[in-house]
Amino acid sequence: NSGRVVTAATYNPTINIGGNLTINNNTTYTDGTGTLTFNGTATASTITDSNASSQNLGVVATNKTSGVGATDTVTLASNIKLDTLTIGAGDTWNMGSGSYTMDITNAGATATVLTNNGTFTAGTSTVNFSATNSGGNINVPALTYSSLTLSGVETYEATNGATLTIGGTLTVGTGSATTFDIDTNDPTTDVNGSVSIASSGVLVASATATFTIAG
Repeated sequence: NSGRVVTAATYNPTINIGGNLTINNNTTYTDGTGTLTFNGTATASTITDSNASSQNLGVVATNKTSGVGATDTVTLASNIKLDTLTIGAGDTWNMGSGSYTMDITNAGATATVLTNNGTFTAGTSTVNFSATNSGGNINVPALTYSSLTLSGVETYEATNGATLTIGGTLTVGTGSATTFDIDTNDPTTDVNGSVSIASSGVLVASATATFTIAG
């Protein structure tokens, strides 16, 4: 309900959700260290956060096991914020068609904050990496994104193994000292929209792999 305060930080439980997750406006959710997992076999799931400032869901994973693609899907229905996301094998993470933003915000000593073992569907939404890693860089998986923003005071390093495709805008830095390193692992990079680099942003393109801007 609106106006409620929900905290998972006291006992840090593992939370399993078999259906939809809705956070009403003016509801405060405080994440813990436990994993919030979308699981079950009965139905697909949606995530809706009606707050003007998205509540941090913390460590999020999917583990839907019906074997039916339409059921083993989690779809965004609003902007969301989380620390890390792991998409389980056979599952689909659908970014939705509402021009939403998924902000990945983890602050710690973790390089991998987005792990895709299933299917990542870009929709028409933006993935914003604002996470920081005290022990090094943050990995950016070579996936197909609708739009991709890198905004933390951090070096973000594109992984290889597939083509890094951005259908809309690639944004490097939003007022912070942000570096996007595509050179270390050399993925082929295809930007079908535009590239925006802030005055404090740095884009290090690959010296060997193709970087195409078609917008």
